[in-house]
Amino acid sequence: MPDPESSRRVRLHWVTSAPRLKDSLVPAAKRSSSLEATLRDDVVEHLRSNGFLSSDPAISPKEELLTLLRVAVEVEHALLVQYLYAAESVPTGPAGEIIRDIALQEMGHFITIENLLLAVGGPTEFHIGRDVIRNQSGFNPIPFDLEPVKKLSLAEFVLAERPQLIPQGHQAKVLELEQLVSRKMGYEPVRVGALYAKIYWLLQPTDDPFGPLILTPDPTIGFDPGRHVRPEDFAQTALITDHFATPSEWNSSSGPDMRIHPVTDALTAVDAVFSVMAQGEGPASADDSHFDQFLLALKLFESGTVSVQHLPTNPYVGRPPFAVTVGVPIQHEYVRLWANLLNVRYSGLLLAIGHAMLTPRSDPDRSILINLIFGVLMGQNLDGLIGIMTTPKMTGLDQNSAPTFELFREDMPVTLRDCWIRQAELLNTEKRIRDELRSHVEHVSDVDGTILLNNLERSWQDLSNLVEMRLATT
Repeated sequence: MPDPESSRRVRLHWVTSAPRLKDSLVPAAKRSSSLEATLRDDVVEHLRSNGFLSSDPAISPKEELLTLLRVAVEVEHALLVQYLYAAESVPTGPAGEIIRDIALQEMGHFITIENLLLAVGGPTEFHIGRDVIRNQSGFNPIPFDLEPVKKLSLAEFVLAERPQLIPQGHQAKVLELEQLVSRKMGYEPVRVGALYAKIYWLLQPTDDPFGPLILTPDPTIGFDPGRHVRPEDFAQTALITDHFATPSEWNSSSGPDMRIHPVTDALTAVDAVFSVMAQGEGPASADDSHFDQFLLALKLFESGTVSVQHLPTNPYVGRPPFAVTVGVPIQHEYVRLWANLLNVRYSGLLLAIGHAMLTPRSDPDRSILINLIFGVLMGQNLDGLIGIMTTPKMTGLDQNSAPTFELFREDMPVTLRDCWIRQAELLNTEKRIRDELRSHVEHVSDVDGTILLNNLERSWQDLSNLVEMRLATT
């Protein structure tokens, strides 16, 4: 049985200075000497300027890797939510569609990292958090802020997703964005790839280059010689295959190119990491990478053709997310209730993802939970809750009305019964909020709210019946 607490004992810190650096990473498909030198120099300079994650103490490469993968889950989760919020400020047009597609692809990355956690640590290592380990580690590609689309926020997205090699045609623009963020925010976004390069290093079996990236030892950037997980560190194949997510079961109605990679060993693990990196930053760039897509969204914004709906920065009902320096409270009681209802469904979505992956593939409940994720929790009901927060009715009652995306809890239950109990807790909370909404004076004239509550109640009843049956039999 894996020890679910072992990876939590590893303490990470961000090393921000290093001596002269040597080798780094190079896409295997781009091994010409000139490109290799350019990529190496670029990555070395980036890591020298921005630092790298180091463990203290690192009890074993496996424990360090599990902790870094948990950081990766939280990074992907945080980016997903920030992108969703930004997209909500552009309800129509291609720029909003681009950002929404990227947010869905980040969910694919999130699930692939869950597959990596499963492969290395077993099903007790699944993680659904967002703010705890990421903030403790000191690794944030960009500060967590829920902001509407503007040049500065798009600049941060571009820089967080930028590749090692910036195409010549984009170099001047990227430099402009770096200067903008540095001047306005006082920091330079860290590439997400800096985290995945370290994960890749720990996953490769030896110091010899392995898989689609060329990594060689260099302790000055955290690539310590001989520090890799061993074949015996992976969970048993039968246990992995009984739980891992596959594209066929998770891609239904999930948007374009949602990459989900099953992982069973070192080779499938590094291939999965490379794929996540390629779609995000795009090693040596790619036309459909997040970097290029955010540049396109920025180009549309700067052309003046994007209509942006006003949204507040970091609205909240409970408390602002950890490390958020500027936030605005939602104060009107009726709007607060709707925001909390959104928070319940959002928390339920994350729980359902973990719950589904913890459920063996042979268990019929798994497909029920996955259908619930895409048909209800990610479907029209969650979209409806996000959308209602920006309607004239809500913003007229409270100018800070907007989606809040607050997690009720960040820990993942470790047994299926605990998952069903947590589901029941969320269902009870949702019912209480719905009852309060229906009794509120503002609800009498809220036609859209009445329709949405009726839809939510129907889906709530279906889930409630399922939960009651499972709690009675488990």
